[in-house]
Amino acid sequence: MKLLFGVTYTCATKWISEAYQVRFPSNTRVTRIPPNTSYKKGGIEYEASYEEVKNNIFVTRILKVQRPGAVCQPEELQRWKDFYQVFIKDMRGQIFYE
Repeated sequence: MKLLFGVTYTCATKWISEAYQVRFPSNTRVTRIPPNTSYKKGGIEYEASYEEVKNNIFVTRILKVQRPGAVCQPEELQRWKDFYQVFIKDMRGQIFYE
C-alpha cells in the first residue's frame, strides 16, 4: 500500500448522502438560495440540490466515489483536489432572507 504522510492510504467505494430542511417563519421572505451543484470526474460524483417550498428550504447532497481497487495511486490526490474546489464552494453557499 502507498503511504501518505506516514499513514497507510487505502481507498474504498463509498456512497454518502444527507438531506435536511431549513424552516423560516411565515413573516420571513427567502430572497436567494444556493445554486444546485453537480460534479462528475475521475470516479467522483457529487450532487447538491436546493429547493424552496413555502419558506422551507430542502437541501440534498449525495457523494458517490467509485474506486477500481483498495489502494490509491498518487494521481488520486489530484482528483480530490479538483473536487474539493467544487465542494468547498457549495459548502459556503448561503441562504438570504429578510
